[in-house]
Amino acid sequence: MGQVYVPGSAGGGGDPNASYLLAGLSATLANDRVLTAGANIAFVDGGPGAAFTISASAGGAPVNATYVCIALDATLTNERALAVGAGLQLVDGGANANVTLSVPANGITDALVRQSAGVSVIGRAANSVGNVADIAAAANGDVLRMEGGALGFGAIPEASVTNLVADLAALTASVASKQTNIQFEDEGANLGASGTVTEVDFTGAGVTASRAANKVTVNVSGAAGAFTATAVTINMPYPAKTTQRVNVVDAAVTATSKIVPVVAGVAETAINTSDFNDLESLVGFPLAGSIDFILSFIRPNAGPLAINYAVSA
Repeated sequence: MGQVYVPGSAGGGGDPNASYLLAGLSATLANDRVLTAGANIAFVDGGPGAAFTISASAGGAPVNATYVCIALDATLTNERALAVGAGLQLVDGGANANVTLSVPANGITDALVRQSAGVSVIGRAANSVGNVADIAAAANGDVLRMEGGALGFGAIPEASVTNLVADLAALTASVASKQTNIQFEDEGANLGASGTVTEVDFTGAGVTASRAANKVTVNVSGAAGAFTATAVTINMPYPAKTTQRVNVVDAAVTATSKIVPVVAGVAETAINTSDFNDLESLVGFPLAGSIDFILSFIRPNAGPLAINYAVSA
């Protein structure tokens, strides 16, 4: 290889036909070459009598490219730092290792789940693997159940309830057994202390009874006056409760009146249905011009109930 030569004055010696490696072409030489910087190489010509410096330049990707980095770097001019949003976590394994993005346990909160239709649940209605969808209820009282191989809202057929008939029969027998100790009280005088009460008899010579509209009048010979029974339908308010208190206005009642209430005997299709056969007690408290009836049930009850009550002085 030739030598690096920086041309000086015209009077310098040297073979003009030799192979020179120059910083620039010379018109006085016939076989010279020009030193050119290639990739990642740089040189600095210090001029006559000074150093000619060859060095490696900064190589690799450009510093102004759009990089995604773990953190911002002062040597880059257009990079972005990687950040995680809600429901994600980032684990940096360090140099020459992985950067892992994942969903942490319980990372998907309610706010990150897609919105759904009103009164619905998100799930798979069909009996197969597939995408989820909204399963919506159509009416009040519908329950979520599987029917015909599909999940949905609707009524539960009686056939789907195990032992329904047998359980209802056992419940009816249990409720009936609760009525064996009903007591009819007139200011503490128990007329039926135990046993099942199916009938109340007024005995004695000259006892007569008559009915006009919703009032039954019982006349007992030798008593201070007529013993009158009044038929009335009381409406127990909702929500249903095991103890109900209903006031009935009766101008003939005074605070010292004696009240004897009984459940009215009515036709099977009337309002006193089997729903009220769990009545445990029925008591009337006299007030001035009205009566407070207190009813106690085994289960919560509400709605109308036909009763008869008698008032005496």
